[in-house]
Amino acid sequence: MLAEPGYHTRAFVEWEDWPRAVLVAAQRAGYFAPAPIWTDLRSFDARPFHGAFDAILAGYPCQPFSAAGKRSGADDPRHLWPDVARVIHECRPEWVFLENVAGHLTLGLETVLRELWGLGYTPAAGLFSAAEVGAPHERLRIFILAHTDEPASRQSATFRLPPSRLALDPADVIWLAHDGREVEFRLVSVADAEARGIEAVRQDRSAYDLPPGDPRPASLASPVVFGTPEVVMLDLPQTSEDQPAHRPLIAANASPWPGEIAVFRSASTDGFNLLTTLGSRARLGTLAFDFFPGPTSRFDLGNALVVDLLSGTLESVTDVALFGGANAVVAEAAAGQWEIVQAGQAELIAPGRYRLTRLLRGQRGTEYAMGNPAPAGARVVVLDTSLASLPIAEADLGLPWNWRVGPAARAVSDASYAALGFTPTGRGLVPFAPVHVEQPWRVARSPGDLTIRWTRRSRALVADAWEQVEVPLAEDLESYDVQILDGTTVRRTLTSSTTSVLYTAVQQTADWGAPLEPGQTLAIRIYQLSNRLGRGTPATVTLQF
Repeated sequence: MLAEPGYHTRAFVEWEDWPRAVLVAAQRAGYFAPAPIWTDLRSFDARPFHGAFDAILAGYPCQPFSAAGKRSGADDPRHLWPDVARVIHECRPEWVFLENVAGHLTLGLETVLRELWGLGYTPAAGLFSAAEVGAPHERLRIFILAHTDEPASRQSATFRLPPSRLALDPADVIWLAHDGREVEFRLVSVADAEARGIEAVRQDRSAYDLPPGDPRPASLASPVVFGTPEVVMLDLPQTSEDQPAHRPLIAANASPWPGEIAVFRSASTDGFNLLTTLGSRARLGTLAFDFFPGPTSRFDLGNALVVDLLSGTLESVTDVALFGGANAVVAEAAAGQWEIVQAGQAELIAPGRYRLTRLLRGQRGTEYAMGNPAPAGARVVVLDTSLASLPIAEADLGLPWNWRVGPAARAVSDASYAALGFTPTGRGLVPFAPVHVEQPWRVARSPGDLTIRWTRRSRALVADAWEQVEVPLAEDLESYDVQILDGTTVRRTLTSSTTSVLYTAVQQTADWGAPLEPGQTLAIRIYQLSNRLGRGTPATVTLQF
């Protein structure tokens, strides 16, 4: 109905940024008529639209009724059905069309139907699979269609009755004398005080005397065949406070999408146990062309990241949104080596192919994973809420687990499951590489003792806050190893508990025959240490004297 001839949308209410952007793009493209978009249903006042809408279409949040959302029902803070009911009451459309997950059938649906009756609507509900309308998957959804006896029900009445009329309740039907005739009204609400405040809507019984429609043909739905999903397991630095640092992420994509993907694991080749499920299809793809290294800590305006997505879309974002973490993707330069890249500009250049520019490279300490280049065909994953965090313990790190990932509706032994091996390493616990290593030539010095200085980085997400004088220490103790290199040979390892270390003239003489002088160079490698995982990502620097 959003774009049916003769109809146009008068208003949208959408909380999420991405769907709002899609609605704006659809309006600009002419698919939908221009209409305002509100962001929060809870504060949306529909009273100015009383009688202006023919229909309300609503898919209120499913988390209160879904297994993934913990099925808290009305106690869930995301429960918005009361606000949907309020909007229906305020604007009184002729039709109401609602959608939600199958779990709503056993939790909350009775309340919705009862309240629709109380609002003067005749509801009908059904559980349908996507396969019944020709889609190549089985996802079940509840649909509710409610109709009011238009145009009568747009006539409302507000009045007071004495306490003696205590027997009247919402949904009761009464007759009122109006313009010399009796008119039937259904009570919508009753407020008890010194007098009983009544709100009622007019109804017309003849609207319910419609002939039955044609029966649906009894036929079996075509069987749905699921292929093996594309699965990517990611050991990344922590990207969200909702994701414990040691836990890897999993992304899955399948066509057709089975509705829910189950993740099993085992320490052997049998005895698989369910670990988690995920209900959203991730945006996976590949590099269309080689992706070369670029600068960090500033925009990379010279490279373009061209990706072919299996599904989904990308769009440009503002710099403010970019600095807030938007448009993040990971590109695999080598097996298990993922660079986090953010893109300010996204251009669709072919079906499913996007050219990403205005890049921020090596985000969250992943500059070490830049390929030279990352080859065409390498895997790409868009980082968003469709990825799931694998609920493993720190004790599971370093263990070679076997995994099976596939449609949750099928047995773990089904051929539609992908089988893979993956050893979580706890990348999110690995210290970032130090930065800003001081160059000796910038400091006037004579050959002799050399103090090597650097700046510590923190893997803590709060380290990006501008208000801090010093970034927080994410490790139990501050400790560093500094390697003195001779090509690929480590001549000496120095240790320190601060962001500097002394390389004495005696040590230099032992390593090189004499203290280092102007014109010479020294290659070093600096690690911050983790008491859990040992050495972090190294900073490899050549010092100029």
